[in-house]
Amino acid sequence: MANIKAFSFYKSYHEALKDLPVEERKNMLLAIDEFVFENINPKFKGIEKTIWTLIEPNLTTSKNRSNKNAGAPIGNKNAEKSKENEEEEKTNKKQSNNNQIPHDILMNKSYSYINNHISNINTNNNSIIELFKEYIVIRINKKYNISETIIKRLINKLNEYGKNDKEKEEILLEAINGYWKDLYPLDEKRRKKKVDDIYERA
Repeated sequence: MANIKAFSFYKSYHEALKDLPVEERKNMLLAIDEFVFENINPKFKGIEKTIWTLIEPNLTTSKNRSNKNAGAPIGNKNAEKSKENEEEEKTNKKQSNNNQIPHDILMNKSYSYINNHISNINTNNNSIIELFKEYIVIRINKKYNISETIIKRLINKLNEYGKNDKEKEEILLEAINGYWKDLYPLDEKRRKKKVDDIYERA
C-alpha cells in the first residue's frame, strides 16, 4: 500500500468525468482511488482509457509529491512545502508569460473539442474513433499545439486522405507510431517498403 495521506483532485477531472454514464463515472473514480492509495493500475478501454491517459500523469505527480513529504522529517515539511509553492509560482508565472495553457486545463479543453467534433469523422468503425483520440493524447503529451481549429483540421485531413476505414486506420497508426505532429496522405512507396519488410522477416 502506498504511504500517501492525500492527493490533488483537479476540477478538470470532474469536467472530464461528468458527462460519462453513471457506471463508467463510478469506475473511473474507483480507479483513481485504487491507483493513488493501492498502486493498482486500471485496465480501461474506449473513452475511459482516453480519459485515464489524460489524468494519470497528474495523479502520478501528486502521488510522488505526497510520498516525498511523508518520508521527510516533520521539521522539514513546512520548508519543503514552501519550496514547492515557490516552484509552482515560478512555473505558473512562466506559463503566464508564455501565454501557455496549464496542462490539466489543456487536457480538459482537448477532451471537449474531441467530443464536439468526433462525429464528423466519416466512419462507423469505433476503432478509428479510438485511434484518433489516442493520436490527440500523443499530441498533448508531446506539447504540440492543440485547439478546436486544429481538431477540426485534423478530422478534415483524415476524411480527405483516408478513402475508407482501412486507409484511415493506416494513416492514424503511422502518425501514432511515428509521434507525428500532423496527419499525412499514405505514401505508396512507404507502404510497399512496409510490405517488403514483412516478407523479408518472414
